[in-house]
Amino acid sequence: MQWIGPSTILTSDAVETTLAVIVTLILILLVGWLASQLLGRRLLNLFDSMVQSIPLIEKVYGATKQLLSVMQQKPDEVQRVVLINFPHDSMKAVGFVTRTLTDEDTGEKIAAVYVPTTPNPTSGYLELVPIHNVVSTDWTVDQAMSFIISGGAVSQETINFRRSHGAPITLGEAIKKNDEPEGEDPEVK
Repeated sequence: MQWIGPSTILTSDAVETTLAVIVTLILILLVGWLASQLLGRRLLNLFDSMVQSIPLIEKVYGATKQLLSVMQQKPDEVQRVVLINFPHDSMKAVGFVTRTLTDEDTGEKIAAVYVPTTPNPTSGYLELVPIHNVVSTDWTVDQAMSFIISGGAVSQETINFRRSHGAPITLGEAIKKNDEPEGEDPEVK
């Protein structure tokens, strides 16, 4: 008859696998905790400065970092999910208004719209679009990113592809409405 003791139990495959999983989880949690603390921040800052010291990489890395920072901010008047005509009038692309500009000659408001590509939204196109051609959506940035990354598989059931009665106003209309003095009726001019 074989004696079963602590050394026999600790060498069984099930116990070894369980211990390996527990130790791995503890290490992952420990690394995450360290990364969120001062030491982790210093290591991330060191990595950041090393990457930014490489001549060509620093431009791409810096621009990508700024883009991701802008995308993480809550959309406001000039940072929202929109649809634009792209690549031609009968097709639309989902984009993010990153800022508005003013045409020097005409004074027309122009939206800088970043149109990310699928499935990697860090690459994409920057389109300058007259505000009156930009159609606002009610999507959040997260919803739009899910739509883009999934290739359109993850989305709401309906979309306002063409403006019709009851459709959201365009960004241009929203800005124009905000530029009007309070108490003045826009119809009475």
